[in-house]
Amino acid sequence: MIINDTFSGTSHDMSSPYPLEFFDLLLTFTLNPKKNDLGAITAQDVAAISEQIDIEEETVRILLKKRTFSLSSEDSMRMLIERYHSALILLLDSFIAEGRNHQSPILKLAFDAVVSSIDRLLSFIESHYTKYVKMDLRAPATYLSAVKWDLKERLRRLSPKLEAFRDLASCHIVLGFLENYVSSNGSAKTFHALIYAKELTCSLESLEWNFDSARFPTPLDALLFQLDFNSKAYLDHLQSSVMAKTDECQTDSAKLEAMLLCQKQFRQLYISPRMTFDTDEEGIQAAMERWFGYEITYLDRMIDLSLLQGSESMAASTQKTSAKVSQKVLCMLSTDQMGLILRAADESRILVAKSMNQVFRSIVPHLSTPYKEDLSYDGMRSKSYVAEDKDKQKAVEALERIIKKIQEY
Repeated sequence: MIINDTFSGTSHDMSSPYPLEFFDLLLTFTLNPKKNDLGAITAQDVAAISEQIDIEEETVRILLKKRTFSLSSEDSMRMLIERYHSALILLLDSFIAEGRNHQSPILKLAFDAVVSSIDRLLSFIESHYTKYVKMDLRAPATYLSAVKWDLKERLRRLSPKLEAFRDLASCHIVLGFLENYVSSNGSAKTFHALIYAKELTCSLESLEWNFDSARFPTPLDALLFQLDFNSKAYLDHLQSSVMAKTDECQTDSAKLEAMLLCQKQFRQLYISPRMTFDTDEEGIQAAMERWFGYEITYLDRMIDLSLLQGSESMAASTQKTSAKVSQKVLCMLSTDQMGLILRAADESRILVAKSMNQVFRSIVPHLSTPYKEDLSYDGMRSKSYVAEDKDKQKAVEALERIIKKIQEY
């Protein structure tokens, strides 16, 4: 058995036009039963092959980095990564298929060493050059089968760490996805789904599983945000969890405060631009931000309605007890003209409040016009966006009179 024949002139020569030559020679010559007597391979031979595999694997990584570093064109980068990726998958499929034909424990060690090395190179490419991999292509059946088997084993080893967290809804959803992924037989998977499952499993392995599950959002939620796990089931869980926290509050104002705090916490979570669970759906951050917007607007309206109802109730009570003279300030402008002035004061930050809505809500109930005693702050605010030119001119003239009066002091 001439092991050294495989090692001579392979990819450790950086000028070699074919950087995967070593792995190809292993398949076509060293571990090919038509070219060599595989029964003569010893444990020492396998050890030597494994040692050289590690060297060649690192060499391929370095060479790939050098080549990508020298490229300035996106098209050239994509072509290079696709070439490496497809060539490694073909080699992996071939080694897996050939390895099934051998029962010798020593040969199995040799084939397993090569398969593991190529799989690590594929993972390196898929994690570092994700955007250049053709994510929508279907993964080859052999490669997919190998990945599923690897993920199944990693989930089995991870299982003891997850024991105390299995009742956590987010953990249950994620495990359900991964367990369904590795157990689905015969169904085709894209490279995107395969890479995402590998990245998610790797991240779960790296997570410190000793956090307080009562905390929200949990470190697991932060991880799933980072990986943009925009699963419908997970989004429903997040929204239900936020609603549960607001339901603990007694008043709409307290609910609004709790909702704003949750929104702030979710806005601070990091999102990786590389990964997305479902590319056909809205990203998790955008989906949650839109949902927060609807809920906050609703609570804001409920607070306005409560205040309005309180004001109307108080006004009715006052009218029943006595016919007092109105305490409101009479303004000699129309509601449209007053609305323009209040809007301008807010947007120029002369009047500073939480929102423009609060400016109108605080001031308008205390004003009246010669034609109307009770003014609608909501109506005044709405009309300030569609005012006619004549109202703009009247508002400007009123402000000019104020300026002139101040100058006379």
